[in-house]
Amino acid sequence: MSPAGIPTVTIGFPIPNTPCGIFSLRIYWNNSGQLWPTITPVSPATTWGPLAIIFTVSASKEAWDDYNRYLSDKKVNERRIWVVKDGIRRQIKAREIHVGNIVWLHENDEIPCDLVLIGTSDPQGICYVEDMLEFLFV
Repeated sequence: MSPAGIPTVTIGFPIPNTPCGIFSLRIYWNNSGQLWPTITPVSPATTWGPLAIIFTVSASKEAWDDYNRYLSDKKVNERRIWVVKDGIRRQIKAREIHVGNIVWLHENDEIPCDLVLIGTSDPQGICYVEDMLEFLFV
């Protein structure tokens, strides 16, 4: 039903994805033909050599980025944060946070995990959260 209460009728037309499938198949077919020495006019090395170089450079860059992300995550996970367990506030490492822990944050603290705000020290109950994401899904 539409917001005005008028029934909505739709006909199921799937979005065709065959151009993408045909395009991928065509590239595969052309590149496979380059490996068949009896039908190709050029050496397979001239076709696959540059492609292998591009893949190697790309994979190396991704590996470097993954390693830097690992170091960044390790640094964040070693940070000490406050949690409340059994009514007692104590410090633990961020990697030791478990589901159900109550995380105690102070002003301008970085949020170490996904959490639900259950209270604030502001008299009006206001809390401002600044994120660094491009998109925020609420």
